[in-house]
Amino acid sequence: MKLKETIKTQFRKFKNIVSVIPEGNVDQPIGKYFAPGVLGGYYNDLSAKCEQQFDKLQNMISSKWYSPVILSQLALGCYEKWLSDKSLKHKDGFIYIAGLLVEDQKFRRVGNTEIGVWEYNFPFSYNVKPPWISGMAQGQAISVLMRAHQITKDKRYLISSQYALRSFEHTIEEGGVKTVEKDGCVFYEEFPSVPYSHVLNGFIFALWGLYDYYIYLNDPRAKRLFEAGIFTLKRYLSKYDVGYWSKYDLYPYPYNMAHPASLFYHNLHINQLKALYLITEEPVFLAMASRWDNYIKSNICKLMAISHRISFLLLNRKCFVTRSA
Repeated sequence: MKLKETIKTQFRKFKNIVSVIPEGNVDQPIGKYFAPGVLGGYYNDLSAKCEQQFDKLQNMISSKWYSPVILSQLALGCYEKWLSDKSLKHKDGFIYIAGLLVEDQKFRRVGNTEIGVWEYNFPFSYNVKPPWISGMAQGQAISVLMRAHQITKDKRYLISSQYALRSFEHTIEEGGVKTVEKDGCVFYEEFPSVPYSHVLNGFIFALWGLYDYYIYLNDPRAKRLFEAGIFTLKRYLSKYDVGYWSKYDLYPYPYNMAHPASLFYHNLHINQLKALYLITEEPVFLAMASRWDNYIKSNICKLMAISHRISFLLLNRKCFVTRSA
């Protein structure tokens, strides 16, 4: 009984350990209105983001910590709520935020090409410096813009998404979001870090943006980019498994130490892989989702993950930037 209570106590502490991205995390199960091959409900349910953050929208926009990901997820949460309740409040909120994304898009010259990006104006983890861009932000913004065009038929959403898509064709060294490993495998990076970080959840969110672009417009370029990422994920997915938990990323930390995901991100990984399986029918995604789901059911795995994560954060805290005024 004492061991059982100890496990429960430590597990509660584990849930509250500082995560890589500490704010705004809510449970994200597979989307209720998601269907493979159809541009409709988003792949994971972000409706709680709408409930949590909608009234704070103006403060978010004016904040020096403005985040394109938070804005896009709020939009997708409003979209999910609109699918559920058909409320004009949520539909109008979604369209309003989609318009903000169009207005906030910046443009970069990469060779002879102009790409459209959403920039972060503050430093963050992996020692990234502003202004920096994120494959996750690019992908989720595209997901918003595709749905906004589907509803309104306003061409400005298509034009904005076309510029955004180009960022996936260029490496982070060139000003895009792509990295290429020595074996030719392509990642789309949540953080433009050097060395590369290969954050798992951000990579998958980026892939969903490419998939949305492909299925909505039947675009062969987006299809190629999506398939290249899926090929990489299939080949590298086992590297995100530590034998009792999932990894947050593949960054080469000091002491060659793996970065175990927080409970939130571990659950998110599971749901993301389940959705990817429904999209691609690739057995490896469902198999790994089931494996990681079983880890949660094991007290031994949870204790090992707690111990590993605490040790990791103590030894590697300098890798993660804390926002300062």
